[in-house]
Amino acid sequence: MTQEFISYEQSLALKELGFDEPCFGGYDMETLKLWIGYLNDGEQFNREYYYPAPTFSQTFRFFRERHGLYSHIFSQSNGTFVWCIRWYVDGLQKDIPYQDVTTWEEAEFACLIKLIEIVKEKK
Repeated sequence: MTQEFISYEQSLALKELGFDEPCFGGYDMETLKLWIGYLNDGEQFNREYYYPAPTFSQTFRFFRERHGLYSHIFSQSNGTFVWCIRWYVDGLQKDIPYQDVTTWEEAEFACLIKLIEIVKEKK
């Protein structure tokens, strides 16, 4: 189940970019261990003790809705995967060229790193 959540480092980067949504996971501020699930009372993790740990799905949605960055991952006939990022500036389409990797997870990770980089550059 832990593979559904972005890394601690990526979580911190997202927080710097304005991510502040409820999450099913959190990184313990002392041990950096990932904890998954809501607390017994149904509340999200207490942000005094845990850094929010979003899923990949939440993260890609954040970039789509807050920053207008659309990511796509495709499988190829040779068994590799490609990803690209698309956005629009003044009505013109901009793309990050496809990147070729060997697993879907590598594609998600590489794409997420690039999304974070793009938003940091825009600020």
